[in-house]
Amino acid sequence: MNTYYEIEVMLGECDSDHGFRTLDYWARERAKNPNSLHYAVLVAEDLQGRYKTLIETLPQFLPFIGIEIQTLQLSYGDEKIITCKAEIIAQPDDVIETGNNNGIISIGKVNAPKDENWWKEQNHGDSFVETVKEMFDYCEKNVGTSRIDYTAQSYISLKKGRRAWLPMWPRSDGFYVYLPDDGTGTSDEPSERFRKWQEKLETVGIELSWAFKYNGGSNPMGFNLPKTEMKEPIILELLKDSYESA
Repeated sequence: MNTYYEIEVMLGECDSDHGFRTLDYWARERAKNPNSLHYAVLVAEDLQGRYKTLIETLPQFLPFIGIEIQTLQLSYGDEKIITCKAEIIAQPDDVIETGNNNGIISIGKVNAPKDENWWKEQNHGDSFVETVKEMFDYCEKNVGTSRIDYTAQSYISLKKGRRAWLPMWPRSDGFYVYLPDDGTGTSDEPSERFRKWQEKLETVGIELSWAFKYNGGSNPMGFNLPKTEMKEPIILELLKDSYESA
């Protein structure tokens, strides 16, 4: 099957004109070649502005990819050096590889359905799935109503409505999580809520990281959570606080 990428590139912060144009390109090409795989790709310097929530949500409904490219030009005499940093901000649950391929991003569709059995057949086996289900039961009883979503390629999440408030990446001793924040932090400056929880978790030996670029800043509080500690009182307090913030 052929794969097409309908790409719109713009300077500065994403605006409605360029965003809608991206979807227009995608829809037109999809109509021309209905038997091919199509991705709508928006490339901009800034995807964190007014349309951040829309950009984060689109991949749940159609094959949309949002990429930030920041360019820095340095001058030394008559010479100029230009460096580019590219980061995927939004993407569907496909395989996206950004390894040492001279900066080329390759995307491949995963054909196998990602469900509980799919996860158990991976290298993580039954152990990781059972740990996730244990966390789900624990949160159902003590935090709030969620549902388990197995459909992502690299993590299993607990969702509140359509919001992944507790995505869990496999680790040998448990999982790595990214929790929601209150929306007051920026890419350069963590929120006061983050600093408060950072100090609290230090008392139990957990290092909290500010990962603002993950999920467009919606789940910026990341840390490794061993299975042996996931039911500690301070973790329960943080989970409740994060559930309310989602």
